[in-house]
Amino acid sequence: SSGINAEYGNSMGHGSFFVVSKAATILFEGLTTDSEATMALAFFIVFVVAVLYEFLKYGKDSLQIAANKQVNQPCRCASNPNFEMKCAAEKEKLQRTISVEMFLPEKDKMWTGNRALFIIISTFLHMVTLVISFMLMLIAMTFNVWLFLAVILGAGTGKCILLLYTTVVPVGAGHCNEP
Repeated sequence: SSGINAEYGNSMGHGSFFVVSKAATILFEGLTTDSEATMALAFFIVFVVAVLYEFLKYGKDSLQIAANKQVNQPCRCASNPNFEMKCAAEKEKLQRTISVEMFLPEKDKMWTGNRALFIIISTFLHMVTLVISFMLMLIAMTFNVWLFLAVILGAGTGKCILLLYTTVVPVGAGHCNEP
């Protein structure tokens, strides 16, 4: 071997060790840093993208939780014990109603009127979070310490902000492509 491969001993062009350097190629061949200023800019951009990624995951998970609440919504009068009889009658009437929804699994009944919109938005958000998570993973895999720290600190900051300013943080998908 010659050139870079001989120097690092890896056919990928870099070794499997972290490098403290101002020079890095980020995702695309022409997207490089070559000075402290460009590395600081890259750090800031990657940090912000990682924070926004956490917010996007939260939004996607919140949408799914809202959809699940629509499916599992209790009877309107269930919270008032005086209306238990009315509630039972309402449930029985709903069970006797013949419609296409009767033959669908419970999970397919979510947001009946807006189902197509929910599917489109949910699918789009899933694809966007998947792309961003893979890009952040590839940035971390440059093995540049500064870019790796930008990803980790950005994701941690995003999660911290969500924990501080939201009452409920949905427990949803993790990183990369977990369902």
